[in-house]
Amino acid sequence: MIRLSSLFFIHSSCINYYEVVLLLGYIYNLPNGVLTYMAVQDENFKNYIRIKKAKDVHGDIVIPSSIDGLPVKEIDSQAFANQEEITSVTVPDTVIKIKDRAFYACSALQKIKLPENLSFLGYSAFVSCRNLKSIDIPGTIHYIDDYTFEFCCSLKEIIFHEGLKEIGSSAFYGCSIENLNLPDSLTVVGMNSFAYNTKITNIKFNESLTDIKSGAFSKNENLKSVVF
Repeated sequence: MIRLSSLFFIHSSCINYYEVVLLLGYIYNLPNGVLTYMAVQDENFKNYIRIKKAKDVHGDIVIPSSIDGLPVKEIDSQAFANQEEITSVTVPDTVIKIKDRAFYACSALQKIKLPENLSFLGYSAFVSCRNLKSIDIPGTIHYIDDYTFEFCCSLKEIIFHEGLKEIGSSAFYGCSIENLNLPDSLTVVGMNSFAYNTKITNIKFNESLTDIKSGAFSKNENLKSVVF
């Protein structure tokens, strides 16, 4: 482990607490790459690890569930962005947040296991992961942010679970979804969220769905049946 910095405070005006950064810039060596991380103390004075950046990672990546005895709970914005030689990622169940653009343009990524306790999946988290084929989104995710899986052009299978309430704008724009099974808990489908999914043929909407925004299923030229 290589220590680059130590203790300081970050004030978050959005949620009105001081985040205590205990360790910044430490290095964790994987068998096939390097992770930098920071140890953080949250508003409840509990310490955890945030993965900051991946470097020279390739092949099948297994993110550790703990480092230095602390749970790994967050993957930071752009942590794995543009790592074009990753083929699969296993995220431990300790992780509760995957932040914006965390896996942006990981063009060789074919498979990722999302943690069962994940509560936040950020904006554009998997944009342009062009070889990603399937995704199982846990029921702890209530909102899929805008552009999360945009241009994942090989994405054929999505498994949704009860608990999901809203899908953001362009979340699955330009994918290759073949069978779309929306959960009964879903209430909002965002603008252009499933646009340009030309392999969708049938859609059944549940009774709890209250808002389908403009262009949500536009340019799906093979769509034959819609049931409300």
